[in-house]
Amino acid sequence: MTVKDVVPINSGKFKVIFEENYSIPLYKTEIRRYNIEAGRELEDSDMNEIHKTLISRIKNRILYLLEDSDKSIHTIKSKMRFAGYPDDIVDEVTELFTEYGYLDDKRYARNYISSMSVYMKKSKKAIITGLYSKGISREIIDEVIEEYEFGDRELILDTLRKKGYTQESLAEIDFSVKKSLISMLLRRGFEYEEICSIFKYMS
Repeated sequence: MTVKDVVPINSGKFKVIFEENYSIPLYKTEIRRYNIEAGRELEDSDMNEIHKTLISRIKNRILYLLEDSDKSIHTIKSKMRFAGYPDDIVDEVTELFTEYGYLDDKRYARNYISSMSVYMKKSKKAIITGLYSKGISREIIDEVIEEYEFGDRELILDTLRKKGYTQESLAEIDFSVKKSLISMLLRRGFEYEEICSIFKYMS
């Protein structure tokens, strides 16, 4: 492959751009090792070595990211692409990690639902929205979400109790306060019908 340009990323790292704007991040020592400069064509043997180096680097980076917590495949790919690694190599590594179980969107979804519903007290709607934001597919969400029961009614009451209200006292508040509380609960992802059943208020 012919090098089109070599652009500094920082003092020790460079973006090597090839034809058709294919690019890879390499360190200064690697630039020197392979004598990379604009206009030079790299041998297949050099490209193979560079490919292996990037594969190893991405593997180590993913393992580091997974140390603290599980991640969705979308999140991992986004982080690797942000770091400048090309799609084909990122896909190659994530497919390998998926095959060996290091990455599993169904497992991630189950862990996310358990954490968000039990510890964070999130509504079913908010959890589904959160899973979408993590890049979890509709098919996986639909399959996994059916495994759980959500007590949104109790979560709403718990939220209101923390605001100083009981189910009985809600009947005594004026319309403007009620409207404000309903808006707050909607922003937190609770369903309108469930909120209204508690407020005994329908529009």
